[in-house]
Amino acid sequence: MTERHPGEQISPLSESLPEILPGERIILRLLALEDVAELHLLVLDNLDHLMILAFIAKEPMTLADRQILVAGWADDHRRGLGADMGIWLNDTLVGMVGIHRRGPDDASMEIGYWLDERSEGLGFATEATQVLCEEAFAHPEVEVVRIRADLSNDRSRATAERAGFRWVGTEPTPTAQRSLTGTNVQSVFEIHRHEFDDQWRSRFV
Repeated sequence: MTERHPGEQISPLSESLPEILPGERIILRLLALEDVAELHLLVLDNLDHLMILAFIAKEPMTLADRQILVAGWADDHRRGLGADMGIWLNDTLVGMVGIHRRGPDDASMEIGYWLDERSEGLGFATEATQVLCEEAFAHPEVEVVRIRADLSNDRSRATAERAGFRWVGTEPTPTAQRSLTGTNVQSVFEIHRHEFDDQWRSRFV
């Protein structure tokens, strides 16, 4: 999942993202409070698997802490700053994906994702990225969508490449976003509005 830098001021979208975004096999949906227990168990089941991700440094959370976190996500959504959504397969939560307003300017958004280890390798992260990119470029103020992944995170890099993103370089991982097992160097991938066309879906393989 993505996080804004502390103190970063980003303008909200002129129109908030939908609460539900359907894909071909999966559905992306904002989490409700009644979903928190299922999310809590999924994260705890995948702690070792998710060590490379920055958010895991805050784990393990209590169920009460996670309820507060999800309420904060809902507030960000209402304010037009992005969306943290569950990836649902046949009414089962199999991961999370987020898209947020993120610097260095107001014309960009950033996508992050993670999956239950048992659901990896099936194209769900790629499909979720596809759905969110299509939604992002439906907002006229968005000109570029980015994915940042630790240099050692091969799965995340492969997802970005399958989704048609271009690798544009590396940058140091901000201190607040460093994972427990990563390299502290991020690969940065981008896709720009002018690269978005009617053949978008066919680029996902």
